[in-house]
Amino acid sequence: PWKGDNSGQLKQIRSESNPHILVSGDLNEYGLKVFAEAELTEWPAIQLERRSNLILLTSIGGFVILLSSFLLLYFHSLREAKKRVEESEEQFRLMVSGVKNYAIVMLNADGLVQDWNAGAEQIHGYGADEIVGKSFANFYSKEDVELGIPLHELGVAATEGSYKVEGRRVRKDGVRFIADVVITASRDRDGVLRGFSHVAQDITKR
Repeated sequence: PWKGDNSGQLKQIRSESNPHILVSGDLNEYGLKVFAEAELTEWPAIQLERRSNLILLTSIGGFVILLSSFLLLYFHSLREAKKRVEESEEQFRLMVSGVKNYAIVMLNADGLVQDWNAGAEQIHGYGADEIVGKSFANFYSKEDVELGIPLHELGVAATEGSYKVEGRRVRKDGVRFIADVVITASRDRDGVLRGFSHVAQDITKR
């Protein structure tokens, strides 16, 4: 359908509205029509591909926005939960520190003193700076320590969950007294032993 070799005269003009238009001075009407139609049949496919890409990008963008919103909400919830826990712990600490009639001592898994309330200072006679980081065996007589009683009591509490006893204790000044003692094991969600609470009350006068 073409008159001669006009390949050197063919020009292709592309635009959004007319993606494929061939222009040549020597092309006859039939040749121009057939060639133009052959090129233009690709345009709907191109438009469809572009629409598909646009839809895909829009979907990805929506997913990213949704994920970002979820993460923001999640971390906000974590911060709020942490804040509530910290407030609760502070209230508990203030409550415990104000108790005078009971010696409330927090021990780690090895029986070393980690925290100490005012009642413990009053009953055992040690200041926090004197006892924190040291063994709770300081509350027992030398005879009881040699018999392994402190470690035995921790062992029972670790195995049974808690241990309750009325026994002899020794103050910092060496004075002995009778104490009602409850040792309770503290474990995390995985069941790992984290420490103990040691609560004692002086019942000598009873």
